[in-house]
Amino acid sequence: AGIMVRPTGAANAAVMVQDSQLLANTVGLKADGAGGTGAIKVTVANSVGSNSLGQGFFAQSNPGASVTLVLSHTVSSNNGSIGARVDGANATLVVGGSAFSGNGGAGVQSLNGGVINTFKNNQSGVQAGNGAADSAATNVVALY
Repeated sequence: AGIMVRPTGAANAAVMVQDSQLLANTVGLKADGAGGTGAIKVTVANSVGSNSLGQGFFAQSNPGASVTLVLSHTVSSNNGSIGARVDGANATLVVGGSAFSGNGGAGVQSLNGGVINTFKNNQSGVQAGNGAADSAATNVVALY
């Protein structure tokens, strides 16, 4: 990953990424709760996650760790998979003023009980993987 946030044990992590370009990585940014039981809180503002092999942004929890990923005024485009993915019942993606376009899968996706909250002021263009706007894809919340 361009940026990997993965504390171990009971450690917590609070990370702010601002005015950054996460380009051509395996995953642009991953907040990964698999390493421990602490809380992970990541905020990404005014940034770009683009041209990664997988997701632009990825939040993944396990039963013991909570993960919150906030994308504010951020672009996720032209990634090989999903623009932003949230995976696990203790994982939350909060999206505001952001754009998703040209990704190989959906713009945003929730798996295994992951929660997506939106301020409904985002833009989502046609994604290559489903050939339609995100509202037509499975397990995806429309971000209009």
